[in-house]
Amino acid sequence: MALFFGLSGTGRPRCRPIRPRLIGDDEHGWSRHGVFNFEGGCYAKTIHLSPAGEPEIFRATQMFGTILENVVLHGGTRTIDFGDGSITENTRASYPIHYIRTRCPRGRAACPERRVPRRGRVRRAPPSPGSPRAGDVHFLSGYTAKLAGPSAV
Repeated sequence: MALFFGLSGTGRPRCRPIRPRLIGDDEHGWSRHGVFNFEGGCYAKTIHLSPAGEPEIFRATQMFGTILENVVLHGGTRTIDFGDGSITENTRASYPIHYIRTRCPRGRAACPERRVPRRGRVRRAPPSPGSPRAGDVHFLSGYTAKLAGPSAV
């Protein structure tokens, strides 16, 4: 098992086709028994969101109970325009993790054999730097080599 971690905007959701089980979006714990999630929900950036690019997140935005922030709705139809950043590009969706089909139903997993820090949106994430202990330190300190968001590309 591998654990992908990183700050917002570093491409963690894009890792899911590689490792199909999502433990959680943010707020995780790590004990000798494994990795687990505290929150039970997701908070996703939605600017330029599309059904082709992020089908699970897009589907979640269409479900009852999802909270949308700063998105533009077309008058009359109330259709969401995820491409409109006229208010801000910091558009978000908040939804329960059970809206994601590829989630880990228990919200926890065994201790990972590999830890992969996501430093930016790259096609393949580099392995943990140095020893497993060094990867642990990066995880615990929230290390990232680049700032989060679209500028991290």
